[in-house]
Amino acid sequence: MAQIDIGKLSFTHKGDYDGSTAYVANDVVYYNGSAYIAKTSTTGNLPTSTAHWNTFATGSGGIWNAGLSLGTGSQQLRVNSGGSALEFFTPTVAAQNVDIINYTTLDATGVNQYVLTTDWTTNNYWKIQLFGQYGMDANQGIKARWRNASGDITSSTYAYIGYYSHATESHNSDTLALSRDLNGGLDNMNINGWGFNSARKYPDFDIQIIKPDINNRQHMHKRYLNQDNTVYFAHYSEYMWSSDTSVKTGISLTGNNSAKLNNGFIIALGYKYQ
Repeated sequence: MAQIDIGKLSFTHKGDYDGSTAYVANDVVYYNGSAYIAKTSTTGNLPTSTAHWNTFATGSGGIWNAGLSLGTGSQQLRVNSGGSALEFFTPTVAAQNVDIINYTTLDATGVNQYVLTTDWTTNNYWKIQLFGQYGMDANQGIKARWRNASGDITSSTYAYIGYYSHATESHNSDTLALSRDLNGGLDNMNINGWGFNSARKYPDFDIQIIKPDINNRQHMHKRYLNQDNTVYFAHYSEYMWSSDTSVKTGISLTGNNSAKLNNGFIIALGYKYQ
């Protein structure tokens, strides 16, 4: 049989097939798990076109892309949107941001009212923390009210449920009692608990404001802790709400009996989950 010397064949590896690349004869590409060799110059013709390509090596039919290079640190591997190959990607992590909305120092003169405006389009959760070094005005407590476009909501629509515990010389430290008023007949939410006065030097309040429900009813959780230098401790944890269905714009804190909010600190935090 006669033999014909066609010389040496040279293949050029071009990696993954790209429809925008101009290929020439003997270029080899990877496509859908198999390798193909160009029969002639071609651009935009899939390797499955027998007029332009020959099968060079048949893959297993899987989706592994033999031309896939390693990704960068912290990237993950997934199937591409076309379901034809694997690709590396950088996962998106949901961001949680906490902003200090305001920080208020209450001096001895104090203020008549503290108002926090809650914007639920930018924050998903709010918290108010109050720290009173010397008691916020002698022998007076603090009340909270939700606010709407008209100001404080003073109607008798507030209710609460929770528990409290006292520890003094005259109260058993093992006592844990239920506190509640579920009738919705209150015109405010009481923030401090029993024993709040100027002699109790370290009151600590924590108010967690929850996003209104679908009927615009507003809820919050209050935690109150008080102690002095000797034998007094008090702890309250209560869930409070209002049945008022107007659109809420914020919350106000006011001293009972026109008392001032003084000698302490108020920190408001806004939480964002994206």
